[in-house]
Parts: sequence; C-alpha cells; structure tokens
Amino acid sequence: MNRPRLVALMYHDVEEAQVASGFQVPSARAYRLPLPQFLSHIEAIQKGPLQPRSVFDLASGGDRHGLLLTFDDGGASAVRIADILDGKGWKGHFFVTTSLIGTSGFVTRSNILDLYRRGHVVGSHSHTHPNICYNLTDEQMFAEWRTSCLELASILGIPIIVASVPGGDMNRRTVVMAAKAGIEYLFTSEITRSPWQSAGITCFGRVCIMRDDPLIAFERLIRFKGYGMRRAIRMSKQLVKKLIGGVYRSRMPVNYSPSTPAPQQCPSGGEQTPQ
Repeated sequence: MNRPRLVALMYHDVEEAQVASGFQVPSARAYRLPLPQFLSHIEAIQKGPLQPRSVFDLASGGDRHGLLLTFDDGGASAVRIADILDGKGWKGHFFVTTSLIGTSGFVTRSNILDLYRRGHVVGSHSHTHPNICYNLTDEQMFAEWRTSCLELASILGIPIIVASVPGGDMNRRTVVMAAKAGIEYLFTSEITRSPWQSAGITCFGRVCIMRDDPLIAFERLIRFKGYGMRRAIRMSKQLVKKLIGGVYRSRMPVNYSPSTPAPQQCPSGGEQTPQ
C-alpha cells in the first residue's frame, strides 16, 4: 500500500478589525492572518487538487491522501474560521490551550462545544502552552497533556485523543508523554508529507502558515511543492532557539508554571476513535 501523502497546514489566528484573537504579544503577530488573506487561501484550496478532510476520515481507510487544516492556540477567531469552513462543507482541527479558555481573546467553553457539535475536530494544545516542550521534565509534559485532555473532556463529554505540540519543538519524550495521556493522533511542526508512528501514536507533520507568506508560495504548498526550502528555514530556526533559548522563551506569550494542577487520570479511546 502506498504511504499517504498529506498537506497539513498549521494556522493560528485570523484577525478582523477591532477584534482581538489569540496571543497579542508582538512575536505572535507574524502568525495572525488578516481575514482577506485567509479567504484567498480558501479560494486557492477550492481550485487546488486536494479538498480538506479530517484526521478521522483518513484513519477510516480508503483514500489516504488529503489536506488537513489545523488551527493552534484556541483563539476566539476559531468561531469565525469555523463559519467559513462550514460554508464550504469542510472540517477543521482546532487545538485549544486549556488554561486560556474563557480569557480575553480566546474561545469559551460554549465555543468549544459549538465547534464540536458542528463536526470539527477539537483537541489539546497543552494546558499552559510551554514554548519549548523538550525543556520540560517528563512529569511536567505529562501534566500538560493530561490536564488539557481532562479539561476538554469535561466540556465535550468524550475522551480527547487528538493534539498538537505547542511551541513547535519536541522530542520523543514529548510523544511518549502524550501517548501516556491517551492521545492517539499528534500534530507536530515537523515538515513532512507522510505521517509516521512513534510510541504508538500517529504523528503528522505540518507547514506553519505565516502572515508574510505570498499567495504563490501557498499555492505551491497545496500542490506538494516548496517543502525543501521550508525544511531548511525550520532547521535554521531550531538552531537559533537552541543557541538563545532563554531569550526566545522570554519573548513568547506563555510559559509552563510548576503550579499547574495534575489531575489523577486522563481517559483514552471512546467516541472520537475512528471506526
């Protein structure tokens, strides 16, 4: 059987005039797309070779090629994004930083339930959005995943088995602790077009969509082109992060707090498991 080829796109927030969504620190601006730019992407996807699917569609068998739209952080613009996707009959993947639920610029509990009821995939983006996951201890990583899983499960009434890695950087321990918390599908920032198995989890690579990306570059991505340059840029950024890790963390919006509560159990399996 041929390996699946996927275009998994990582968005964050879509901004409209006078409407704040997501992290508002200067470093987050590069990840916020103006609404007209996002709409131009939607139009390009409509004309492209692949239409958006959900991770559960892929897991259910048959054609395993496709395009996945993912949205990190849990900004309030998730509701507007879902409206746009609903108009096309598409499903998105919305990953929520659970410590920020209901705070200014982020989704509420009722928003999260609404997204799920519309048929979108809702998953964990950790509890406090640690910026460099591999700097956490195993216990801290596990608490991030488990606390977030339980918070979302309490809202949706189902086990949470899909997640995305916050901050972009990870190592195998990040995956192992996610698996221990019951996660079965993990979206990463690795730039690859084929999913892989690690610690019993199906991992997906993604391409981060930035505000400064020209439309022509986006159109190449959804046609499986331009990935080599993206990988080179990502490797350069990873090196910089390692060299100036302390400075990098201080510029990012949220960091892990050792006081984060650690619940006793995180469920796994259940309704969201593909049949």
